[in-house]
Amino acid sequence: MRFRQWMVLPMLVLASATVTARVADTIQHDTVKGKTQIAFSLGNARVRIDYAGNKAELTQLGSTLRTILDDPSLTLLQLHVASYGSPDGPSGVNKRLVAHRTDSVTAYLTQQMGVPASLISVSQTPEDWQGLQELVEQSTVSQLPHRDALLAIISGNRLPEDKEWLLKSLYPDDFRYLLKHCMPPLRRAVIDIVYQQEQQPETPQEPVAVVTLDTTALQPADTMEAIPLDVPAQQRSLLLALRTNLLYDVALVPNIGIEIPLGRQWSVAADWFGTWLSSDRKHNYWQGYGGYLTVRRYLGTPSARKPLGGHHVGVYGLGMTYDVEFGGRGYQAAKFGFGGGVEYGYAMSIGRHWLLDFTLGVGFQDGEYKEYLPMDGHYVWQSTHKRHWWGPTKAEVSLKWLIGKKGGAR
Repeated sequence: MRFRQWMVLPMLVLASATVTARVADTIQHDTVKGKTQIAFSLGNARVRIDYAGNKAELTQLGSTLRTILDDPSLTLLQLHVASYGSPDGPSGVNKRLVAHRTDSVTAYLTQQMGVPASLISVSQTPEDWQGLQELVEQSTVSQLPHRDALLAIISGNRLPEDKEWLLKSLYPDDFRYLLKHCMPPLRRAVIDIVYQQEQQPETPQEPVAVVTLDTTALQPADTMEAIPLDVPAQQRSLLLALRTNLLYDVALVPNIGIEIPLGRQWSVAADWFGTWLSSDRKHNYWQGYGGYLTVRRYLGTPSARKPLGGHHVGVYGLGMTYDVEFGGRGYQAAKFGFGGGVEYGYAMSIGRHWLLDFTLGVGFQDGEYKEYLPMDGHYVWQSTHKRHWWGPTKAEVSLKWLIGKKGGAR
């Protein structure tokens, strides 16, 4: 069985995966032996010939297949493409990313190397926990001080999201080592090439030979360049957080907010609060409403923290009106006041879908307010003042509930 003329390898990009080509010694013709390795970078699902040493490795892969395709005594029976992903990041995104990588490898084989699609089969492992376990077992205690504890979590029966959360929450330093040295080689593809050598009539039939193109030897990588996420935007899972400021709740000011990510490290949040408590008999008024609009940037490596979690900085604007009196002098906004400022905070994980966010903001608040006194059943205006306040204008201890999954992939 022969294929059309061999096509020249183009300058394409194959997202990070490793392929090992080993041709059996039983072939008696010119063969190519050795290892071909193609790297899949973080969050990438495209064929990249300019990444790492992929140009030489793709040439090696082509030579290996060409030996089989061009040798009249060899018959190609099947190519099996098995794609793997590293077990960091949301499971749903990893599943889609590995599917895209499988499609890229399949398209490369059919379009660039002339392999019929009918001979290609595929399988996918979105999160290779077994591969991670092997890498951790190969690591030393000096590299991973809590190696045994990590292995207990990795080999356990918990959900993948729970495993990742436990690793990064209980052993953050070890988890950073895993991200840098152990996760990259797991982003790979394994191709099994099944072919048969034709025999002369007088010779006994030899068994089918199987050659494995394995993407990596699963040795911890010393370095790995981080490439920005390259999954199409429409493929990312929706994530948002509903939240409430507990400080306002305690002060009997009901409030609710929503925070939506913009990319991997930015978010926009809108919060609304309002209360309308009053008692004319006791001359008590606790009334007001308003809101905040905030743009935040989360610090640190996105894959090493929970979505919408960790340290963050931001800028915000605010608007509010109020009427406050407790049996004596009262203060009422003459018109809607505005302000803004800068903030710093930290959101800590307290559960699988829950965060507690501590934030303090400083800035200015401008507006006009009236002072009044309750007299003879009436509220008598005393004076009007301009407010030009510089200082703390935002205090937040917010409970955040995450809905959906992070839009990041490995």
